[in-house]
Order: sequence, then C-alpha cells, then structure tokens
Amino acid sequence: MQAVIQHFLFDLKREIVRSKVRKDIVSVVLIGSAARGDWVRGKSDVDFLVVARSGKAKGKVGYFFRKTLQKLNRKHQLRLEESCTDRKKFHNAILNEVLRLESGFLFGVPYYVISQEDFDLAKRKVSDRRVWLMMTFVGSLSSFLRSIKQTGRTVYGEDLVKEIRSARLGFSDRVKIFLVPYYILGLGFLSLHDGKSAINHAIKACLLECDDDLMLLEKRLGSYERDEKLYEKLFSRLPSNTAHIRKCIRYRKDFSRINPSLSETLSFLFRSLFFVLTSHFYYVLNLAAR
Repeated sequence: MQAVIQHFLFDLKREIVRSKVRKDIVSVVLIGSAARGDWVRGKSDVDFLVVARSGKAKGKVGYFFRKTLQKLNRKHQLRLEESCTDRKKFHNAILNEVLRLESGFLFGVPYYVISQEDFDLAKRKVSDRRVWLMMTFVGSLSSFLRSIKQTGRTVYGEDLVKEIRSARLGFSDRVKIFLVPYYILGLGFLSLHDGKSAINHAIKACLLECDDDLMLLEKRLGSYERDEKLYEKLFSRLPSNTAHIRKCIRYRKDFSRINPSLSETLSFLFRSLFFVLTSHFYYVLNLAAR
C-alpha cells in the first residue's frame, strides 16, 4: 500500500478511536484504487464501505466521516475535491446532471454508510433501498462482493471482508457486468464538451471492463498493472486492446498533464467503446468454445 494512504489511514483510525461514535461503527472497509495500490493524487478518490451498528446510527456516523475526511484531505493534500463527483459543481447543466447520475449510483462517492440491518455482507442480504436498486438494476451484487473479497481491506473494526462468501456469477450477474461499462461510456459521451471528464469516464469504463473480464474468467483481481498483464496473456489475440488498456493506465497516472482536443477526446471514446465491444465478443467466443 502507498505511503500516503498508509499515513492517511493511520490518522483516520486515530480519529475514529478518539470519537464519540466509535461504538456505533462495526467496520470500515477500504475499497477501490487505494486498496489496490493504484491511488493517484487528484485523480482517485478514497473509497470506504462503512458499516454502522444500527440504522439510527447511520446519520451521526456519516456526519463524522464527512467532517473527518474533509480534515484529513486538507492535512494530507489528497485533493479529493478534484476526484469525488459528489463534491464537484460545473457551470454546464448537462455535466452537473451527469455528476448527479454518477453520485446517485455510488460512482465517485468517497464513502457509503450502511447498517448491519441494511446489508449483511456475510449472508448477502440487502435491505438498503439505494444499494438494492443499484444491485438489482445497474450492478451485480455477486461481482461487487467478489471485488471486495479480493481487493478490499478492513482498516477498522470487525474484519467483514473475511466473512464474505464468493458466489457463482449467474446469468443476470453477467448481463449487468456487461452493461455497466456502456453506462459509464455513455456518461463520457454526455461529458464530451469537457475533454478531461469524458476521457476520465472512458478510462473508468475500460479498467472496469478489464476487471470484469478477469472476474468472469474466474481470475483473482489485483493492481491495475497486474491485471493488465493478465489481460494481455488471456486476450493475446487482441493486441490493440492490450495497447489501449496500457494507454488508459498511463493516462490515469499522468491525468493532470493531459489536455485533449475535441478530436482526441472523440477518438479515445470510440476506441474505448471498441475495446469494450471486442472484449465482450472475445469472451463470448471463448465461452462458446468450451
């Protein structure tokens, strides 16, 4: 894990231990790029799944996390305001609507507080309406839990990651896994007038697609660079896709330096769409050949 994230987590745990809400927090799980060792300042947020002891405690636990993350963001200069879509505001109404849609489905939100009553990770039971809607109509609960199981890290409280049982991906899971990258790319095309935002969505879609392909092939997830090498090995017949995923990782690391023109942005979006389409096609061919 990167040093800046280790120092940030050390301070976060200290803040929790000193707080009045510590007894109301069952577990704090770090997920996403920070847990995988791929965090990039100004580009990545720091994602947490926070489990509160009861539904009544969610409000005060959420307030504590909001204030604490603001404080630690300033101290460690994480620049989360540049990466969390729920923190951004633009003058363009379309882009603000895109960000609202993202935050509505938990993309770009730095933490999400659930209670033990809302979401039993071990038994895979969901009562929280927002999480249920997302996992029923947008995402796959099985793939979400599998991703947490493989890449999540418990940073405080009970180690709920160990309690998660990996489930077999059903047909509906696979369909939803296929659809999410298109949804994110769609947001990218809607953000076309802001080239960096559009490319950011395309990068997210391609990295997610890479993860999904590996997950569907029953491979364990790791860092983006490790996954890229595994993708290259499994999809050796698609060298242009391998080149594109490398480009996505490179752009992600040097995101502050890119300043794409409209034609460059369009080219990258359509190349990303081709990446997703061909990855799906190749996966289906492999499935049919078994």
